[in-house]
Amino acid sequence: MKASRPTPLLGPEPWKTVRGIPFTTWDLWLLTLAIAGDESGLDGVATKLRERSRTQHGSARDDSEAKLSQLDDLRERLAKLKMTPKDPVLKEARDQRFVTKARKKLLEQTVPERDYTDAMRETPRRRLERRARSGYWPKFPVSPEPYAVELLSIVEEYRYYNESQGIRLAERLDARFDKLAKRVGRNIPKSLALNRAMLFACLAAQERADDSSGEVGMVFTSAIKRYAALDWELTGIDVEVYIRDAVEFSVWEDYGQDEELEALFRNLDQKHGELALSIFDETVGELERYGLFDHQVSGALGFRSVLLIAHRRFDDFVPLATKIGSSAWRPIVTMAEAAMRAMKPDLALAVFGAANQPGMQREYLAKECVRVTGKTMPSPGLRLVK
Repeated sequence: MKASRPTPLLGPEPWKTVRGIPFTTWDLWLLTLAIAGDESGLDGVATKLRERSRTQHGSARDDSEAKLSQLDDLRERLAKLKMTPKDPVLKEARDQRFVTKARKKLLEQTVPERDYTDAMRETPRRRLERRARSGYWPKFPVSPEPYAVELLSIVEEYRYYNESQGIRLAERLDARFDKLAKRVGRNIPKSLALNRAMLFACLAAQERADDSSGEVGMVFTSAIKRYAALDWELTGIDVEVYIRDAVEFSVWEDYGQDEELEALFRNLDQKHGELALSIFDETVGELERYGLFDHQVSGALGFRSVLLIAHRRFDDFVPLATKIGSSAWRPIVTMAEAAMRAMKPDLALAVFGAANQPGMQREYLAKECVRVTGKTMPSPGLRLVK
């Protein structure tokens, strides 16, 4: 009689329970690799997963982020138990074949979502994107949700829209908005809710449609302009709620509407400047804490530069340029141009000097420095002397 083959381990099945706290096979693999691999503990495993996330796209990137989310959850459970990764007794860590298997499962293979734990499904990306899209709606004077439901009823008719269907989608979405706007009339809180719901619906439409024609994008642009032009303070919305919602939505928008969204911060009254800057700082800090969202961090810093320029906060230009470096050209150039308009050529040069760091836009910034200031880009480390 042949011995039955062991059921393969997929990851989410229970491994052990310690003082009422459960651990899964994913935890077993993470601990095994942290203890017996050459990744230098859980920090080393996390570093490898972050590297994999940054160099991959699509499902492979999502897979790495899911495993990082599991690792973070594992850390929390170990902290509750006051245990280190070495505390669990792991006979598997003495088996090099199992260590090799753990490395393949964690760093080489992309697994289907059906093999995820709850912690792996609820990644930081999903949490932050969901909050950015609609997480602050319950705090609006009138929730955008009912209007979003009506607008999304059009967007969700099909799983995917080809180019010609995308054009029709844009027309129908615009028409539905107009119909709802007539119903809302001059009620400012409801108008804020409707226009915010339209931003949500346009983003959903961009995700579902082939917008080669640019029709959905144009509807999105119009929606942003309307939202930015609203006198939102008359609605009674809490200032922090409005700004935080605007910051996070803008940071997570990924369909080329950056320049249009800048109006949200360009139009912000100076009396809200300090609060807005603190929200930007908190947002960047949260993104950097996960070490995954370079694109979103860059976007947040770019929108921060718009606020600095609008409020003429010249003393903050160089520190921001230092943080951005040459990873993005637009905020550096616009700050330098603002300094030149303010008759501060030394500040403009200092901005370019602060950005003169290794990065993909370094060469372009050198050309822009000559165009904007008439001088070559200073060496890194140049600081404005007052």
